[in-house]
Amino acid sequence: MTTIPGYEPRRIPEGQYRFRVVDEPTKRRHTGQSGEFVSVNFIFKASDDNGNNYQIKESFLPWEDRYPDLLLAFGAKKDEAGKVHLGDISFSGKVILAEIKHEPDKNDPTKSWARMRSIRSPEGMADDVPPPDNDEIPF
Repeated sequence: MTTIPGYEPRRIPEGQYRFRVVDEPTKRRHTGQSGEFVSVNFIFKASDDNGNNYQIKESFLPWEDRYPDLLLAFGAKKDEAGKVHLGDISFSGKVILAEIKHEPDKNDPTKSWARMRSIRSPEGMADDVPPPDNDEIPF
């Protein structure tokens, strides 16, 4: 009898990427030990310099250090207290640059998660830059 290995989706490698927002982010309410909180969930098309494309889902929590970086990269402004808010930013189709790092799971050292880090605005790049010619996204 032949054993068929389990399906493993193609994982995005660590490195620098250009991320285009596929659709407006969704918000999800959660209940945790400290009460209710909201996560902001994005779907991005990630492209590297070699023409490889990936689809990546990423959730951001308002207290994470990368959350303000994300909003600032999309053009948000800090308020008088230095805080950054989701506000009235339109995200669909916008582009940011970031690095993917594989971070270990807190509860299971055999697992790791691809996380966006070093999030920044693509200075000098218009939001309406067309996507790469190779529009296939592997799963």
